[in-house]
Amino acid sequence: LQCDQADEAAVDAVVAAAIAEMGSIDILVLNAGLNVPGRKLDSLATKDWKTVIDVNLNGPWYFCSAVLPGMRRQGGGTVLVGLSNPRRRRAAVFSLPIRSHSDR
Repeated sequence: LQCDQADEAAVDAVVAAAIAEMGSIDILVLNAGLNVPGRKLDSLATKDWKTVIDVNLNGPWYFCSAVLPGMRRQGGGTVLVGLSNPRRRRAAVFSLPIRSHSDR
């Protein structure tokens, strides 16, 4: 399944398709992102700024807001956040366990 993560409706549709195909989403991996050429603040175009924010910030938000209700209903899940720096050739992954508490 593929979608443009900067498009909230596309994210909702791909999450619904994944749930329809697999039954549930237990793990969400947030590992997509982009950068733009000419990204220094004195030369960065507003259009490019908006693209970076839409993909790198809004996209993960759209996915989290689409999958978290289902994870809570099923009693839990995991969100993995992948961060990388190609200059350093290192990556870091943070695991965020999601649990549903009946006393809330």
